[in-house]
Amino acid sequence: MSIIDMHVHTEFSPCSRVNLLEALLKAAQLGVGLAITDHDTIKGALKAKSLSQKYEVNVFVGCEISTKDGQILAYGINEEIPLYLPAEQTIELIHEQGAVAVASHPFRSDRESLFEKTYVLSLDGVEVLNLASGGISREAREVAVSRGLAQIGGSDAHTLSLVGEAGTKFPYKPESEEDLVKLIKRRECSPVKVARR
Repeated sequence: MSIIDMHVHTEFSPCSRVNLLEALLKAAQLGVGLAITDHDTIKGALKAKSLSQKYEVNVFVGCEISTKDGQILAYGINEEIPLYLPAEQTIELIHEQGAVAVASHPFRSDRESLFEKTYVLSLDGVEVLNLASGGISREAREVAVSRGLAQIGGSDAHTLSLVGEAGTKFPYKPESEEDLVKLIKRRECSPVKVARR
């Protein structure tokens, strides 16, 4: 079994106060992996990945992408996606890279959420647990179940205190983005709050 916090923002996101090295240290202490999902850039994720062996933390490249319709989490991309495209086009570009697209906090009451589009977009998963937005979203879970999509959990950390406090449980430790993508596509994952060691 393996737990990965699938939604972490570092100093590479303008709204985050999380120092990347401190995030890696905390993840190592908690025994969790991290998907670095800075807003609209993979620079922080790539830097974290280059340091992952030193800190003994599994790091995965992700990104929270701003679309015209709300935010989408991408896992496994290796090139940044243009911003503020229609959500449909963003998802197509994510899939072209062999990556997966997950609705971020789809029913949070702000313009960054996909709302009803979550019911129709060709998503691979739905963020069901977002710690920064108050925990489990019943509506997000219902959509994931009714559409047969993966259920993802993460902290949505913008401060160090949240890093690694929620995540997604996988049956084994994915060793690469390809592994992670495969598990999400097969829905072999579930959202979980992390118990402190």
